[in-house]
Amino acid sequence: MRFSSIITVSVLLAMLFVDAPLMAQWRNVLKAPSYGMAWNPKNPKTIYVGGASRAVYRTFDGGDTWDTTYIEFVGASEEFLNVVVHPIDTAVVIVGGSRFGTIRRSTDCGKTWDIALRKDWNVAFLGESIIIDNSNPDFLYAADFNKGTIYRSSTRGATWDSLSTLPIETSVTPAYQQNPCSITQRSDSSNVLLVGCLRSTILKSEDTGRTWRRVTKLRSSKLDEPEIPQIHFSKTNPRVGYALTTYFFYGARPNGGMYKTTDGGETWNEFRFRDTSFWSMDSRPLPSGKGDEIVAGGFTEYFLADTIVPGSGSILRTLDNGDTWWNYKDRIPYFGEPDHSVITLRFVGDTYATQRLVAATVGGTCILEPEGLAGVERSELSNSRGMRLESAGGNIRVIDSYSGSDVRTFRVMDMLGRTIHGGYLHQHLQQFEGTIPQEVFTSGLFLVVITRSDGSSDAVTYTVVR
Repeated sequence: MRFSSIITVSVLLAMLFVDAPLMAQWRNVLKAPSYGMAWNPKNPKTIYVGGASRAVYRTFDGGDTWDTTYIEFVGASEEFLNVVVHPIDTAVVIVGGSRFGTIRRSTDCGKTWDIALRKDWNVAFLGESIIIDNSNPDFLYAADFNKGTIYRSSTRGATWDSLSTLPIETSVTPAYQQNPCSITQRSDSSNVLLVGCLRSTILKSEDTGRTWRRVTKLRSSKLDEPEIPQIHFSKTNPRVGYALTTYFFYGARPNGGMYKTTDGGETWNEFRFRDTSFWSMDSRPLPSGKGDEIVAGGFTEYFLADTIVPGSGSILRTLDNGDTWWNYKDRIPYFGEPDHSVITLRFVGDTYATQRLVAATVGGTCILEPEGLAGVERSELSNSRGMRLESAGGNIRVIDSYSGSDVRTFRVMDMLGRTIHGGYLHQHLQQFEGTIPQEVFTSGLFLVVITRSDGSSDAVTYTVVR
């Protein structure tokens, strides 16, 4: 398929990714595998983290100290991927996850646990699969991965009823049951629910989960194994939403990435980070009222034979609706676990100025304090002194007409801040030139940076749209 490219000269261009010197603000607060996470909206110092082996961790002092409760007994492979605190009765905590088989509920802040949902099979809740109704907190929804069943509670999670089962996909042979990995509700309409499923499929309900229709299949890969662990709608514009996709095998590319809708979930387009595997997301309105601050967490299933899928350990942050991103991957003090996948991200706190960013990862739980969030500033490059990109025989030519430096190099950076190509510029007449093969660029936004021996730098962005 033909693609078009857009070349933009950047004046005072912000770097796509900035490794801000904020490592001191990240705190190692829980040295245990961490999955689902929730906080008490009436007391932000109270945080619950779902762990492995039936463990639930609790802190009542903002992460300085923790205790551990086990549901019934110390388990083996169970992972509590969903943790929910009721916003009205904050003593009510609900958990569910993978290989656990039930939904459990506590009415005493996690000291004791009752079975709220049990079936003849093991129900499983993988991505963000247990949510509270935006308009009526007495109602909750849960999406069971194993049977494709949508459950609803009208009793603050104490009891659950089967609401519907997702439709069988009959457009292929053999037909298959849709398996939901996540469920979300649009904030502007309590009737509109969406589920993100295995095989990169999104379904939508406009009658509070009673009936469903497929709206899109984001991508078909060679193995058709992508999952959608979270669909997240903007807090300032509920018709803008993002779908995260995760995949497991590097050879199944193109795959993964972040998708965006601007019409409330009817149509979805590839947005950022192709071939990157994600799991978690959160946002908060910017103080200016112009859009949202967004964070997204990467995910890679840890296989001994396949650990190169991009994503694990990345925490990406944007303050300008996705034009510029910071990657904190190399700034987070993980605990030596080989798997750093980020399962839950939450802005925790009452106001923008006091909120902290809490990351529950397979390598442990970390917190970025308010001063760390506030301290990020855009790094700016100098004004363009003559750098430009041109198409040349199917490739891209880097041209620099600035005088005053004899040695200059260039590099190409992708949306994850990785250098994917580079080299020297060589003098030709009154300018310096270099060549970038077109195949270096996939679909997306790239940054081409020139560095000169006199210490000056310039950059342009290069956008490829398939």
